[in-house]
Amino acid sequence: MVARKDLQITARPPLNIFNLRRLRLGLGAVLLSVAGQVFATPINILADPADDPPGGPGASMPVDLLFDGSGDPVVGPDFITDTSSGVPLTLRGYQVELDEQGNETVFGPAPTLRARGRNGFNYVPGFGIGFVSVPAPGYDITESDLPGGGLIIPGFDSFTGSNARAIEWMEIIFPSVVTLNYIDVDDSSNFDRSIWAAGFDGTPDYSRGLTNALQGALVQNSRDDATDGLFRHIFDETFVGSTLLIGAAPDFDLGNIVGRDRSSSFYITGLGFQINGDAPPPPPPVAVAEPPTVTLLALGLIGLALTRRSSRPA
Repeated sequence: MVARKDLQITARPPLNIFNLRRLRLGLGAVLLSVAGQVFATPINILADPADDPPGGPGASMPVDLLFDGSGDPVVGPDFITDTSSGVPLTLRGYQVELDEQGNETVFGPAPTLRARGRNGFNYVPGFGIGFVSVPAPGYDITESDLPGGGLIIPGFDSFTGSNARAIEWMEIIFPSVVTLNYIDVDDSSNFDRSIWAAGFDGTPDYSRGLTNALQGALVQNSRDDATDGLFRHIFDETFVGSTLLIGAAPDFDLGNIVGRDRSSSFYITGLGFQINGDAPPPPPPVAVAEPPTVTLLALGLIGLALTRRSSRPA
């Protein structure tokens, strides 16, 4: 009789379902975490260049202003507020007088109305803005635009009928810095229509005369090279400021103002400029999922699905 030898069978350790489920759950969480981080990484989606205004992003649109009263201006005692294309402008008139020693005295702002309700610094229907400068309370000039004999000088001028020399100008205050493109003028007499223009980043101080006020300002002189009718003075795009002065060219030099061979006189009929606004901020980044992100997200979801499936009862 043959003795039976007991067989020893070594069984594999039982599969730990709990550990497997925990491994799958951990893998799914890791994949979801990675996918979430990648998904949260923003990708800048730039706007279509075709949506930018002419001149590129942040470019300003030109404003063409006619001084014809169409903007429903407000005429105050010594100022005019006019609006064009939503841009409010404040206008004032001034005059400087120089005595025989060259001492300067600036008068203004000038009254918009003078005696008997007639216009002083104001609109002249059919022409533009004019300036009939005459003495008034608080405006004690000696050089008048009513020199006598029925003569009247209705525009901005540098005409003088006495020993005192004089220059008239209009001050324009803009809501922000602008670039000047052109100034339109028209005849107010048989005088020349040459002008000077000065740009300030701020408000000029006239307390020590016009020459001192123009220090540090960008001054350009423009000669009238036509004989009659409307005339446009063109300015380059480096002429900027938040305050603009437009004055009559005199027959003498005064600081950066270049004299001509005769006095000038004109109405100011129009103005071309553009507001110099800063470029708008770039659009905020938009989070967009890339193809690898979608793949990682899908793997994480599959891992979670397998975990739930293995945990179901048999």
